[in-house]
Amino acid sequence: MRAMVIREGAWFHSIASGRAPDHILPLGVLREAEIRNALRRVVPGVRAVHVPTSGGASFTAYVSIKQTRPGEAKHAISVVLGVDHYLKLVVIVDDDIDVFDESDVLWAMATRMQADRDLVVIEGSLGAILDPSASPEGLTAKLGIDATRGLGQMSAEKLVMSDAPTEWARQLVDRLGRS
Repeated sequence: MRAMVIREGAWFHSIASGRAPDHILPLGVLREAEIRNALRRVVPGVRAVHVPTSGGASFTAYVSIKQTRPGEAKHAISVVLGVDHYLKLVVIVDDDIDVFDESDVLWAMATRMQADRDLVVIEGSLGAILDPSASPEGLTAKLGIDATRGLGQMSAEKLVMSDAPTEWARQLVDRLGRS
């Protein structure tokens, strides 16, 4: 090196670590693609995969499937947990649930899941080195939740307001806002 240039008032660009999504979001998008590719080989009805930043874009995955055979949701849980040792919570939902809307996923868990039949727990599994809850040896427990209706079974349907009342309310708010 022959010379070094120093700029007065220079800015140093960096990425802050922690829960901020700026550095973990790309990892989550990559994991979504990996999970989707692995699942599509064995579960033909995969609709969507989301690895939310609320789970560190590493530890949690939500998967939407259109079931074609009994047991597909539980099979999908094992496949997803096998994709990446960072994953430790997987929630499988039906294709009417938006995995990118956590309130929708939580609604499916609240209305379609029963703890005595729909939980899959794997103890003593290889975990992530960055998981603060893992043992000193790096072992963790993993949880899969089948929040699907079950093939051919009736259960709670999502109640969604039609467009007409929503449009009426928007117009009313617009009129009141102009007053």
